[in-house]
Order: sequence, then structure tokens, then C-alpha cells
Amino acid sequence: MGISRRRFLSVMGGLAIPLADPLGLAKALASPGMGGLFGQEFERYHFAQLRYRGGDWDPDPTAAARLTEEVVKRTSVGASTTRKNLSIMSPDLFSYPMIYITGHYDFQPFSQEEIQRLRQYLDFGGFLLADDCLGHPGYDFDMAIRRELARLYPEKSLKKLPRDHSVFRSFYLTKTLGGRRIVSPYLEGIDIGDRTAVLYSQNDLGCAWERDEAGNWVHPCLPGGERQRRLAYQLGVNIVIYALSQDYKQDRIHLPFIRQRI
Repeated sequence: MGISRRRFLSVMGGLAIPLADPLGLAKALASPGMGGLFGQEFERYHFAQLRYRGGDWDPDPTAAARLTEEVVKRTSVGASTTRKNLSIMSPDLFSYPMIYITGHYDFQPFSQEEIQRLRQYLDFGGFLLADDCLGHPGYDFDMAIRRELARLYPEKSLKKLPRDHSVFRSFYLTKTLGGRRIVSPYLEGIDIGDRTAVLYSQNDLGCAWERDEAGNWVHPCLPGGERQRRLAYQLGVNIVIYALSQDYKQDRIHLPFIRQRI
């Protein structure tokens, strides 16, 4: 069994080994202190959400648990509904293959140390989902996240994801976006090599996922109602599967079947 993406991230986050030194990395992975990386039963997936300074980092407290329940119900992914809250500088950042950032408002810029660490996380295989709760392009959270992503990758920019991207077929075959409000008809992303490492939705996925403790929906989905909510859940499940498996459905053997289904 090969090392999982989560274990790889965890190891890379704790090693001061340059990527240009594969022999050093191989020796470190094989060392007694790293025993059990290969063939060991891995921990279950946890939804991890970023805390940040300023703004409102946690506008939808139950959204993560509700989405994770759907992932467990619909897929074979072993997942815990206990959300992990962490900052960019948290020592266990590299333990999570996907991290989520959301909010309504502008927030305090990341420090240069935080920018460097978040870029390291993404370069080593991590995945960032950004979700705008406010839905006003050019203002508040949208302005803030675009500012920070431009600092993170000044040589790259957010680009519209094509409709044949793996995230639209990693579990469900989807063509229509969901969310609390449909502000944008497309998702945006930043690619690193042949994978998308950052995905940005302006359609407030979290509010569409959120239920209260009695199981009631907290927010209506406009203008498409419950179909729009169902699409938000399908996209959420797809995003989690994509973050865990990346481009496995880009390979040629799947494409004829997927095209036929679409």
C-alpha cells in the first residue's frame, strides 16, 4: 500500500528536507521514527476549517458536520463529523488533505510567515476550498480572499474551471452549481502542475449545507430552492472526494464512460 496523501502531508510538514533531495526524503520515510507509514490503517478524514483574524471565520457552525454526514452516507470514505479548527500556523496543519476557509467580511491580511506556510502546504499536495458567504463580488470576503491568494501565488491567478474538470465528476456527475445563492455560474481555481490546489466558490456552499440541531435548514436557497441545495451537497461531496483523490478521473480509461453518462 502506498503512502496516503494525508500521511504524506503530515510527514512533509514535519521534515526539513528539500524536495530536490529525494534520497533524503526516502531515508526519512524509512527511518524507525517514521515506522508504520506504509501499510498502516490510516485515521479517518476530518473536515478542517481555518481560523483567521478579523471578519467572521465561522459563519456556519454546523455546515461541516452536515456535509461530512452526507459524505459518509453516500461514499465509502471513513470520516468523522467532528470538525477540526486550526490556524495556518497550527502544528497539525499538514495532517489534513483539505482545509476550508469561509466568511462574509474582509479579514486581516495573513502574515508573511503564514503566506509561506500555506504555500508550502499547497505545494506539498494540500487542497484549499474557499467559500464566500456574502456573495458580493469585489467586496468584503471576496476582496479579501482574492487579495490573499494573489499574495500566495503572485505568478498565478484564479481561473474559471472548465466543465470537464474532475471536480464535476469525482463522485456525482454534475453540470450545474449549487449554493445558498447563485452569484457565479462557475467555480474558480489555481492549478499547481496538473492538479487544482485552490478552489473558490462565490455561491455560499456552507449556508446551503447548514442545519440546526433539530435538523431544520437554517437558510433558504435562492432562487432554485431545494434542488439548488441538493446540487450544493453533490458539489460538496465531489470536492471532498477530489481533495482526497485529485485527478484520478482524468485518466483516459474513464473518459468515454463519463462522456456517455453526461
